[in-house]
Amino acid sequence: MTKPYRLSIQQFIHHFQHQGVMIGDVASELHRKILYASALDPLARAVYGKSGDHRARLVNLVALQTDWSDANRISLFQLSLHLRAKGRTRFRLYREVKRQLDGSPPQRRILLKDSPQKEDLIFYTAHKEELEALERHSYKHLFYTYRNNLIHEYREPGYGHDWSRRGTEPFYTSLSSFGKRELVFPVAFFASLYEQALTGVERFLLSQKVNPHDKFAFGSYWEAR
Repeated sequence: MTKPYRLSIQQFIHHFQHQGVMIGDVASELHRKILYASALDPLARAVYGKSGDHRARLVNLVALQTDWSDANRISLFQLSLHLRAKGRTRFRLYREVKRQLDGSPPQRRILLKDSPQKEDLIFYTAHKEELEALERHSYKHLFYTYRNNLIHEYREPGYGHDWSRRGTEPFYTSLSSFGKRELVFPVAFFASLYEQALTGVERFLLSQKVNPHDKFAFGSYWEAR
């Protein structure tokens, strides 16, 4: 006889697998991204519950329950913009970030695997705020920012696009009109991340013997949240 938690996991995962199929049939790339981004929320809830910080749940989902190898790498491009906005251009961290950016070859497309790890830049930080800036400009946190733009503003942040429609990994593209790099998360990456999250969540729930439906409120009473 199937144990209750196994049946709950089976039903939960099957439901979201079916949702993934339907999302994949949506014509608009923007709408597919919004739907994938929205569907990641209940997957994070199933693993981490609803208490605590929403950012932490989503960031941990993509960092710990998927196979995204670049999640913890640091975006030099975004970090440099942040440090300039904060007036930190005279300090070592900005100088090192600029040195690495200036030394990168002029390519039309740059993959995230060429970005440094947090540990590669900690030596150049001067105080706690710069350490926090490193973490917030890791790709897992930038993905969360991208997700928020989709959900709350119905748009993608920045000005980059995957014009080739073939991108399966996030990348930087060069916009000559702006003279800078733009970070792009292709829709195929969203689809892949969603599938990886489903696999990771199922594995976690089975290993911990968790009934995912216990993490959600059901019934006619709509509790204020």
